[in-house]
Amino acid sequence: MQAFRFDVLLKRPKAAQAIMLQILLSIALGHLVASFIIQYLGLSMGFGKMF
Repeated sequence: MQAFRFDVLLKRPKAAQAIMLQILLSIALGHLVASFIIQYLGLSMGFGKMF
């Protein structure tokens, strides 16, 4: 998230609202990645039981 340039999108990238936006986006992205990995592992272990 640090490599993404928020100053292009926001008027005041150092404001409290902008920092809160970064935190919420980081949490959302982390949740999506973690749920993908958990689902992938569950499916890959399930395929082993099918064959």
